[in-house]
Amino acid sequence: MDDRPSRLRFQKAGQGIPADVRRAHPTSATALARTLKEPVVITEQGRKKTITKFEAAVKQLVNKAASGEARAIAQLLALVQVVESQVDAHDPATQPLPEADQHVMARILRRPHPSGTRMRSHPWP
Repeated sequence: MDDRPSRLRFQKAGQGIPADVRRAHPTSATALARTLKEPVVITEQGRKKTITKFEAAVKQLVNKAASGEARAIAQLLALVQVVESQVDAHDPATQPLPEADQHVMARILRRPHPSGTRMRSHPWP
């Protein structure tokens, strides 16, 4: 038998999150990401178009840089460098092959080619 008092044994079922637990406030990164994903309506070549706030900001930056604003050009170049470095870091084509894969490729390349010649020794970077 249960030795707890009846007020503790027979409690009403909770409704999910207890009332005293406050909702967490979004971090600045979360708030920024959410805001940049919000839609905004723009007019482009006489047509209305819905894009994200991030896309609108990038368009404005590119347009200002194209008009010759030095500050916008510097910001755009910095942004392009960051994007390119992130793309290169995640692109499998720019990563060296693991050693085991290099050995397999070397064995494949040593096989005779139907034309009687061998392929180059290392086609990968």
